[in-house]
Amino acid sequence: MLRLCFASLLSWLVLPACSSDEDAGGEAEAESESESEAESESESESESESEPESEGCADKQPLLTDCFRGAAFADCGGTGDPVLACGGPCLWFTGGCAADGFEMACDLGATCVDNSSCPVFLSRRGAQPWDRTREMNLSVTTDPALVADRTELTCEGCGDSCGGANVCVPNQDGSQVDTATAGLPGTLVFSFDPFEGYKGGWRAELEIDPDASTARLCRIGMTDDGPYCSDGASDPSCATGGEVVLTSMPTSDADLLGLAGTLEASFADGLSIHGSFRATVEK
Repeated sequence: MLRLCFASLLSWLVLPACSSDEDAGGEAEAESESESEAESESESESESESEPESEGCADKQPLLTDCFRGAAFADCGGTGDPVLACGGPCLWFTGGCAADGFEMACDLGATCVDNSSCPVFLSRRGAQPWDRTREMNLSVTTDPALVADRTELTCEGCGDSCGGANVCVPNQDGSQVDTATAGLPGTLVFSFDPFEGYKGGWRAELEIDPDASTARLCRIGMTDDGPYCSDGASDPSCATGGEVVLTSMPTSDADLLGLAGTLEASFADGLSIHGSFRATVEK
């Protein structure tokens, strides 16, 4: 932005050789006021530059902890279009207001790299924005009497979807490892990954919105082989219907201890996943 600053011009008048003290005092006072105004304007500009506003934010960028956070999105306010920004993790900011420390530097075009946050994010979660409502096709209820001692999920109608490492192919010891994270206010996320690593295949991610009592279950592609390309990214496959029952609806991270539930979900390709799970809190 080009900023034009106008300074007062001194008149080219020839003053009498003997000007009065009153005239000199008036000129000095005018010059002092002009200098004060210039200093005030300079200080105002300096303060404005020290607290930059993010495009889409009504005020300065908020902290991520002040936003409603999900697995792949955050709502920090704003009324603009969603933007993808990275600051450690990459997240879709639903109102166009990115949290402090996040930069909107993701190239949604043809980008292939061996390891970079943005292309890796896009290769696993696709290039379409995530928010609180997308693919929330499962209902969520609570039953305090529900008992689930361990995570034990069963897959039916696998077909080609059960290739590679995934929750439908338990680890050699029979385990189906799950971790639970919650950044309340935000969503509750369960990640089912028997192999606990970026092997070829997919992990099941269950994301619950406690306020809306809805959830989504998506198959997130995982691989430790690059390069990661953002231009050929495909959206994860998410369940089209189902139900989740929890022993309670958590209101803080402390409520995750001992949290258990059951899951029934069906996918468009014929795969269905059902069973029980118990939270293993990720620190």
